[in-house]
Amino acid sequence: MTEEQLVIRGRVATALLSSEDLKWFIDHYKSLILESITQTKPEQTEERERLYYQFKAVDDLIGIMASYSDAASAITHRQEKETD
Repeated sequence: MTEEQLVIRGRVATALLSSEDLKWFIDHYKSLILESITQTKPEQTEERERLYYQFKAVDDLIGIMASYSDAASAITHRQEKETD
């Protein structure tokens, strides 16, 4: 991936992470997962693990998006310094 592509993806990630609607849906989905976990019995290990990994996947996705956003900001900042 080129720097230009990374900056584009980072800007998209920044816009998505700034979206109050997306935040609401993510928080709502995570709440549903947690609610489902609390409704399982301790011996339902497979179901609890599946739900845990769903919850973790959402956090991982947000983390990846944040890293693209951070990388784009760093590249843009560096490019601005180089042109000054």
